[in-house]
Formats: sequence, structure tokens, C-alpha cells
Amino acid sequence: MAMELALYFHLEGAMVKMIGPQAPGGKIKRMAENILSKDRVCERMELSPWGREFTTFNSEDLEAVTYENIWNQYYKKIAAFLSSERVFVPRELIRVQKQFLHPEEEIENRSRLVDLFRVTYGLNASGLVEEQLAENPELAEKIGSEILESLKNQVESFEDFDLVVDARGPFQTPHRMGAGYDYALNEAALSELGMIYYGHEFPVEKIEKEYKTVTLVGDGELAAIQLCLLEKWLAHSGHELNIVTHQSSAFEKFLADKNQSIGLKTKVRSIITQYMKDWRIECENIEKEILKWRELDPHEKAKIPRPEFPDPKIKLYEGYTITSVDKLTDRDQLFLTLELPAWKNSDNDRKELITLAQDCALVCTGFEKDDDALKSIKKREVEPGFMELDWAGKSLNPTQGLELVKICIDEIFTFFSKG
Repeated sequence: MAMELALYFHLEGAMVKMIGPQAPGGKIKRMAENILSKDRVCERMELSPWGREFTTFNSEDLEAVTYENIWNQYYKKIAAFLSSERVFVPRELIRVQKQFLHPEEEIENRSRLVDLFRVTYGLNASGLVEEQLAENPELAEKIGSEILESLKNQVESFEDFDLVVDARGPFQTPHRMGAGYDYALNEAALSELGMIYYGHEFPVEKIEKEYKTVTLVGDGELAAIQLCLLEKWLAHSGHELNIVTHQSSAFEKFLADKNQSIGLKTKVRSIITQYMKDWRIECENIEKEILKWRELDPHEKAKIPRPEFPDPKIKLYEGYTITSVDKLTDRDQLFLTLELPAWKNSDNDRKELITLAQDCALVCTGFEKDDDALKSIKKREVEPGFMELDWAGKSLNPTQGLELVKICIDEIFTFFSKG
């Protein structure tokens, strides 16, 4: 949506800057590069008329519009153009504020719009310096240790603008694994160890090479995608996946959501159903072995251990909340404490407290907006010239997003007219 806006106003001749820490693309780019999603059909996809004209993209030429071709033939072209035109500023947003005005101030007989918006962004110079030192080690002596140390700090820079649009979308900050989507006990500190991954962080190669037990927290779309990505890993002997959700039935809401991909929902059902079926068959076979073992003479039973029922490769912990995360100094694994409140366990048929020893945790509990950079602007109910793509109450899909873009364009033209 940010690219659609930036392209429109850049083509109109405005000086536009797109500020963000990552390359343009967002969710569409991730879906296009995701082996499970890139060939999936984009349902209800709507693109802007100015974007279609610029890219010469015509979906009618394709039998089905997939995430891969919508990225390669449409958004990737727009991203490359905006980057070449230096519209995109690959920096971390730090804050947005007025240049001089405080929230309670007004300008006599004038709009607050007279005062520009100051957008401050950061650059971490240490990475660039390390690259230079690797190529020219002698620079370290010339620069000096004090200057090198100072370059490790983030450097702030700014630009001033007439208007600011917050088009970061609803996927800015991933939720945590505890109650209220906040941190569980000790989670904040232990998240620095690299064993807890949030949102779209998904170390597929690391998991396949190093991990045998993994916990997936959540049961929404992202959790469904990551479950499918773990299918190959799960097939290996000794690998186990725990799915933890506070919902009473895992993936129930996701599977009932008409806006979700039918293919993805079918895949999730298939994986869980197949592993549960396989486990039941194994249990039935073990039950037969136990009956045979019981018929043995006492002296033979002493020599042959009693057959044990296998653990399922996928375990569903429904209704549970992760309340604590721990790490012992002499163990490589994380220990997750799961608790089940009494009102979710009316039959007392489940344990109220469970501890899982895991190699890593994948937290897919959702996302939220991060307004820290907008604290100054948000102190006023309305700040003329500041706009945002407000997804509150809207469906999270490209068609709705394009409607928000058009509304934003109309609002901008209430401040300025075409030259």
C-alpha cells in the first residue's frame, strides 16, 4: 500500500520519500518467496489503475494470478523504480514530530500545517565500518579506538515534510507468547538467546539441522504456514512439534475464516489428521503387543520390557497459556511452563500445569501497531497533514487496502491541488 501511494505521488511530481528499515515488499514479497505460497492463487487481488499502467501488468493474460507473478510482474517493478528514483530511504524510523509546534499550540489565523513535520530516522554505522575495516585493516589505527566505539551508536538524521502518511500496516510488532499477548515470565530476557522466534522470523535451515523438539505458539494464518513449512522436518524420526493455543480448539477460527486460502486450510487439516491417524494406528499396534506381553510367563516378562505407548509427533495443548520461560545453565533447551485455568478444565481431565523442554519456540500469536515513533503526533486527536491507513474494523486484504489508499489520496488533495 505504501508503494502504491509513493508511486502515485511520485508520478504526479511530488517529492516523496518512503522510509522504512527493510526493502519494499512486505507480506506480498514474503508470500512470493515462500515455497508454500508462491504458486498459490491471489484471491480477491485488486491493483491500482496507475500501477497497472506503469507496469503494463494485465492479469487477464494469466490463467491465475499467483503471489509469485503478482510480485515479479507488478510490485517488484514498482519497488525497483522507486529505489532507482531514490524515493525509498532504507532507514529505521525513530520519531515523527512537528518542527516547532508543541501539541497544545496553535498559530494565530493559520493552520498548524504551516509548521513542517520533522521525520527522524536512524543509521547504524557500525556495520558499514566493519565492512571497511575488513577490506582495509590499517584503517583501525588511523581512525582510533574512541571514534570506532562511537560509531557503534545509532546516528540520527532527519528530513522535513509537508505531509506524513503512516502506511506501515497492521503487522508492525509481533505479539509475545504470554497472557494478553505480552511477555511470559522471563521471556523478555531469554528472547535474546536466539531460541525464541517471533512473527515472520522462521529459521527453516537451522531447525532442520539442529532442532528435534519445537513449540509453535498460536493457531492463526502465520502459525498455519509455519506448520506446513515444518512438514518435511516433522517426518524425521525423533522430531516432535507442540502446538500451544489459548483457544479451546486449535485452528478452529482459522479454518472457519472465509478470507483464508482454501489450499492452506486443506493442508493444515491434512497434516494434523494424518499424524493423529498414524499415532492411533501405532497405539493400536502397541496395545496388541501389550496383550501378548501380559500372556507371557513371569520369568519371560522379567527379560522383556513392557511395550510403551508412543508419543504423538504433533501434540495439541488447547486452552493453555504459557506463563513462564526458563533456561537452566547445564541444559541447552528452553523450559516452557503451560497453565490451564480451572474454568477451561471443568472435567478435571487434563493437567493444570505442564512443563515442556524445547529446542526452540516459534511465536505466532499475531501482530499490533507500534506507535512509539508517533507519540508526539498522537498527543493531538487530529494533526492536520498527518494521515494513516487505518485498518480498524477492516478486512486485511489488498482490495480493502487499495480503498484506504484512495481515501488517503482524496484527503491529501484537500490540502493541495494539482499544479
